[in-house]
Amino acid sequence: MQHRSSLKVTLALGALLTGVGIAHAQSLSYQTLDNPSAANQGTVYSLRIDGNNIVEDYAQSSGAQSYLYNGSSWSSYSAPSAVPGTTLVTGISGSETVGNYVNYSGQQANFVNNGSSYSSLNVPNSTANSTVVSGISGNNVAGYFTQAGRASSFLYNPSTGYTILTEPNATGTTAAYHYNSGGTYAYGISGNSVVGAYNQGGYFQGFLYNGGQWTSLSAPSAQQTYAIGMSGNYIVGYDVIGGVNQGFLYNTTTGAWTAVLDPLGSLGTTVTGISGNTLVGTYVNATGSHGFVASLAVAPGAPAPPMTACLAFAGVLVLQALRRRRIA
Repeated sequence: MQHRSSLKVTLALGALLTGVGIAHAQSLSYQTLDNPSAANQGTVYSLRIDGNNIVEDYAQSSGAQSYLYNGSSWSSYSAPSAVPGTTLVTGISGSETVGNYVNYSGQQANFVNNGSSYSSLNVPNSTANSTVVSGISGNNVAGYFTQAGRASSFLYNPSTGYTILTEPNATGTTAAYHYNSGGTYAYGISGNSVVGAYNQGGYFQGFLYNGGQWTSLSAPSAQQTYAIGMSGNYIVGYDVIGGVNQGFLYNTTTGAWTAVLDPLGSLGTTVTGISGNTLVGTYVNATGSHGFVASLAVAPGAPAPPMTACLAFAGVLVLQALRRRRIA
């Protein structure tokens, strides 16, 4: 992990923006998290977190590799029966992990590792080899699949089986199982709550599913919104504004949006996981895509700054980043 000099970025915008009221300052302390021994530097795809444990996925045209980081050391991760360079871990909960890979028959496959043994999930009546797992929380697993040319999501529990999730406003069809196609895609889970994104008229909006209730999530001023992870009352993900990914933190209690913009991410920031007050994700600049960890500090009882205020201040953050030095 690379610690950055003076990386405590304080967003105190009330005095700077006309017509925007900010009740407090919120701080995000960023650290770059790249596995120093990874062969494919600059190609970090995603991070997931649970407590002190982080999964970092690297992906490039020649293959993929996941690594587990426990706060002090790294270890590589490959699923049994996986073709080398195809395993991507998509969720972690305690000693349990889930993910996807390509088997030696050339087929997409998934795994659920409970800490001692591996199993796989296959949604009934789904298109063959289309079930993708994307998150785990205790005994609950979330993911998505295709059926009759359309993507839907699921919540799986060993005791209750599969609950099929299709956002009521979702449109579009798909011939593949990735988030650039139509349908409903679950990306993260916390307890019984599932977050993800759905296609609506050619654009994606985020969603929260909780006990049969759907809530649509659309970041202010964003063209598209993707909800990726959840912890407690907070949802994280990214939105697309002007073709650039910008991370966000959403408070389900207050309805407040907070921008998460890594100062080194001159070409974009994506938040892909949260555990307590710790956020993880990726930022992109001229050297490629890198992982980051951000520590969140919010004044007790105070609302978070609106997304629009944070975005207006993004240029200032970039200028600050250019003046900072990185300490190995």
